[in-house]
Amino acid sequence: MENSQLILIADDAKLIEIVHKSKNNLNFSNIISNAPNVLLSVLMPNVTNVLNIVDSVSFAYLLNKKINKPNEQSKIDLRDSLIKYIAKELDLSSPLKVISPEETNTLNLTFGEIARNGSFYIKHPIITNVYIPFSTYSETLLKEKEAAFRSLASSLGAKTINLVDAKFYDAKGTIIAKADIAEKISANLGIRANFEKDGKLQRAVFCEYGKPRHEPKIPDDIKKWVEIDPDLRLMARDRLEGHLIRNTVKLSFDEKSVSNANLAAKIADRGLDIGGGYQKSNSSIWFFEVEYYPIES
Repeated sequence: MENSQLILIADDAKLIEIVHKSKNNLNFSNIISNAPNVLLSVLMPNVTNVLNIVDSVSFAYLLNKKINKPNEQSKIDLRDSLIKYIAKELDLSSPLKVISPEETNTLNLTFGEIARNGSFYIKHPIITNVYIPFSTYSETLLKEKEAAFRSLASSLGAKTINLVDAKFYDAKGTIIAKADIAEKISANLGIRANFEKDGKLQRAVFCEYGKPRHEPKIPDDIKKWVEIDPDLRLMARDRLEGHLIRNTVKLSFDEKSVSNANLAAKIADRGLDIGGGYQKSNSSIWFFEVEYYPIES
């Protein structure tokens, strides 16, 4: 399979349905209008009838209607026109890869995930050649950051990590002071935490580690994380260059910083399937007190 970031699983009928039923009024008539005349001639004897079609399922049936006998190249041309139109409406920076449900055996999905006709999938942010529902991309990426933090702390020689504080903000930047919302955000990130009724974090031990068996280092599998994430980069530098024994590490989790978050919202806003319900994620900042073992000479 090609090295595509975004994949849509759709047969011909589903492609037409996506164009026709989009909340953003994707103009079905325009697609047919812009199709080659030879294509229209094999679809229906009267172009006006095509332009006035209301039921996209009926149109899909017409593609295979025996009296018209459209050839394979004509169907391919129409499919390509539909795909290009969808990609243009979504303002994609890279080509949209579309595969039929019959081709999903070549698509590596996360365990337990079943490919659905009409759904968008995106490459996992960390694991090579694995695809996940677009709706879970931001959550997956933020969880991976939390996992990278714990892995980095261990490799840098951490003894204990205490969770000392957390701040939560809605889409407008207003502080959230509700325990139920804080608990939901915490669960989405995979962070085990307890809160008071007003949303204030209860200080607790987050992780404890045994004595390290090697010098402080950055694990190879998270080096890219450390390079691109300022929170993790500062944490590593403070320990490796400053030989700190204790410091407070701030981790920011903000969906707005995820490059694909806006695209997921755009797709969902047009009534298209991103593999689950899309919800604008609240941002949060977590404060951890990390105590390290002394670096032995």
